[in-house]
Amino acid sequence: MNFIRKIIGFPKKDDKLDREGLSLSAAENESEKIKSPRAKNAPTGEISEEDAEIKKKFVEYNEMNYDYLYKDISDNLEENISFINEKMGNSYDLILRRLTLVNKHQKINIAVFYMAGMADNTLLYDALTETVAKNFRFNEEALKSPDEIIEYFDRVNLTIGSVKKTGLFGNLFPVMLSGDAVILIEGVKTAFLLGSRGHKERAVEKPSTHATVKGANDSFNETLLTNITLIRRRVKTPNLWVKNYVIGEKSNTAIAVMYIKGVASEKVIAEVDKRIRESKFPNILDTAYLADIIKEKQRSIFPTVYETERPDIAAANLFEGRVVILVDGTPFAAIVPTLLIQSIQSVEDYYHKASIGTFFRLLRFVALAIAIYFPALYICVIHFHSELLPLPLFFNIIGQRLDVPFPSFLEILLMLIAFDLLREAGTRMPAPMGSALSFLGAIIVGESAVSAGLFSPIIVIVVTITGICTLALPGYSLNMTITVLRYFMMFAASLLGFFGVVLFSLALLLHLTSLRSFGVSYLAPISPFGRVSIVDAFIRAPFRKIFRRNKNISQSLPY
Repeated sequence: MNFIRKIIGFPKKDDKLDREGLSLSAAENESEKIKSPRAKNAPTGEISEEDAEIKKKFVEYNEMNYDYLYKDISDNLEENISFINEKMGNSYDLILRRLTLVNKHQKINIAVFYMAGMADNTLLYDALTETVAKNFRFNEEALKSPDEIIEYFDRVNLTIGSVKKTGLFGNLFPVMLSGDAVILIEGVKTAFLLGSRGHKERAVEKPSTHATVKGANDSFNETLLTNITLIRRRVKTPNLWVKNYVIGEKSNTAIAVMYIKGVASEKVIAEVDKRIRESKFPNILDTAYLADIIKEKQRSIFPTVYETERPDIAAANLFEGRVVILVDGTPFAAIVPTLLIQSIQSVEDYYHKASIGTFFRLLRFVALAIAIYFPALYICVIHFHSELLPLPLFFNIIGQRLDVPFPSFLEILLMLIAFDLLREAGTRMPAPMGSALSFLGAIIVGESAVSAGLFSPIIVIVVTITGICTLALPGYSLNMTITVLRYFMMFAASLLGFFGVVLFSLALLLHLTSLRSFGVSYLAPISPFGRVSIVDAFIRAPFRKIFRRNKNISQSLPY
C-alpha cells in the first residue's frame, strides 16, 4: 500500500497518456526508483513482477477515480448527463434541471446541474427563467453553428453574475462541487459555469486564539472569499494580488495566495508557487495540511509556517513583504516566511504606546525562558546543586519533601502531566464547562494532592508559574512546542544536572540556527544579525522609526 500511495498523483498535460487518457509516466518513473530484489535480477528492458503489479494498480485506481480529469465535454447532451450522474453516483444532492429553450427560429435543449444546499436557489431561478429563457425567446436570429451558440450565450444571453467556460470535466466538477451551476447545451462541447454559490457560512466572530483587548475583533471564517474580503478591507491597493489554486487529488480544495506586488520577494513568490504545484496530497482539509506541504524538509517541532486567524495580523505581514495563504474551509491563514520572534510578539503591542508595548514584549521573553527552564532548574538544584540554595530555603524545601513518596523528578513530572491534561481537557470541553473544569482541576489537583501528602507545596508553585508563563505566549503553535520541549529539558537535567541543561541548550540553539523558512533564517534578525530589523524585535519601536526603515522582510533579513 505504501508503494501505491507514492505513485498516486495528478496526471499532467505533459505526461505520457495511453488511449484512455490516463497518466502512465508517474508509475513508470516510480518503477525505475523502486529497487526490489526481483528488480535487481530482472533482465535489462524488462519490468519486475512487483513493479508490474504496482503499475497495474495505479492504472486501475486512475480508471476508477481520475478518468474525468482530461475528458472532453461531448456535444451529445445525454452523454454528458449520463457521465456526470455516473461519476457522482446519482447522488441525492445533485440536482438536474432540463430545459428546452424555444423561439420562432429554433429549439435548443439544455441541462443545468447544481448541488442542493450549496447553490443560491433564488439566483438560479432568476438566471434560468428571467435571463436564459426570456432572452432566448426574443432572439431574432437562428444560431446555426456551435460557435455561434457559444458566442450568443457568452456575450448576449447570460448577463448576470460570473460566467466562465470550460471544455473539460476536470474543470467542471470542482466548480460545481463548490456551489456553482453548470449549464450544458445540446450540440456544444463547452459548458458554462454560472457563479451561484449561496451556501450558509459562519458569521465573522471574535478571534479565539489571538484574543486582544484593543484592536480589531473580527477573525477569519471557513469561507475563502470572505477571508479575502477581510484582508482587502485593510489593504486597499491594486498591488495586492491574489492567485488561485485547486489542490488535493480527492478534496479539490481551493486556496488563495496573497501578496503585495513590488513588496514581497519574487523568489519567495516563485518558491511558494512551485511547492504548491508540486504537492501530491490527496486531501487538504486544513491550513496545517498545506503548511506540511510548503515547509522546508528539515525535521523540527518548531512552527516554520506561522498561522493566524486575525485579518489585521495577515495585513500587517503583507505590508512587511510576506506571503499569506488562505485555504477554503478553515479559519486560519498561513504566513511565510516565518520567524521565531513572530510567535512571541503580539499584535496588541502596536495598539499601545511604545514604552508599554516594549515592557510586555520583554515580559513575554522572560516568560519564554521560565516556561522552558524553570522545572529543569528546579531538578538541577534539588538533585545536583543544592549548595546553591540559601540554607533557610534549603531546609524549608527538605522539610516539605520529608513525607512525599516520590523523588523530585517524578514528582514534578506527574504534576506537569496533570496540568497539561487539565489544560487539554479544558480546551476540548465546551466553553462554560471548560472554565469550570480548569478551576475545579486546579483546586483538586493542587489542594487535595498537597493535603494527601502526594506532592510538596513547592512543586505546585513551580508548576503553576511554569504553566502561567507558557500560556502568556501569544503564538498557539509555539505554545505547544514549548510544552513538549520542557519535558526534554527536564530529562536532560535529571541525567546530567546543569551540564545536561547546557548541552541540551547548545543543541537546541544549533538546531534553531539551522532552520530556514523560504530561505530566511528562523532566528533572524538575531542570527544572522539584521541591523535594520533588530529595531523592532525585542522592543516595540515608535512608529516613526518603524515606518522609516525598510519593512520588506525579504530585503531587510539576510538569507
